[in-house]
This record gives sequence, structure tokens and C-alpha cells, in this order.
Amino acid sequence: MDSFDPRKIERPHKSLLQYYAIMSILTGPGLLVQLPRLFFKYETLRYRFEDDGMSMKWGVLFRHEIYLTYRRIQDIHLSRNIIQRWLGLATPLYPKTPSCLDG
Repeated sequence: MDSFDPRKIERPHKSLLQYYAIMSILTGPGLLVQLPRLFFKYETLRYRFEDDGMSMKWGVLFRHEIYLTYRRIQDIHLSRNIIQRWLGLATPLYPKTPSCLDG
């Protein structure tokens, strides 16, 4: 059996697309706006794990890019609603770091 290699992860799991579809349907009339927006976010979402950090990119009209070095990660907080738990997903929360509290 092969060992887990995070460098091979480049795309989100298909459960994320299912979650986006469910959340779009739950918005009711907002489905016509939410579903295409979340579908394109899913289709353009890319990850890259490297030795010193990770990056994430998504977007069609407005491109978002995040790069995070591992040495800056202190802890990871997750939030999971009932649908996310059912699909095996979680939402990372962004806690304030000590450098943010100095201001």
C-alpha cells in the first residue's frame, strides 16, 4: 500500500461539489446565482503542497491566491455543520494570531 503524499493533492474532493450543490439548493431562489458561482469556484480550485508551505488558487473573473508557510501555522481550528459532517468536510477558521493582536 502506498503511503499518503500530500504533494499529489491538486484538486478538491468531489464531496465539496456535492456540498456546494446542497447549499445552493437550500438557498431557494438564490440557486440561480449560487450554483454557478460555487461550481466555477470548485472547477478552478487548485492546491499545491511543497516542502516549506502550501498554496491555494481559485477564481474566474477575480483570481484569489493564498500562500501559507508551515512555520507560521500555530494551530488549526475547524467548523463543521451537519451537512459537512455527513460528507466528511470541514471549514477552516482563521483565528487571530499574536501578531494581529499587537495593533
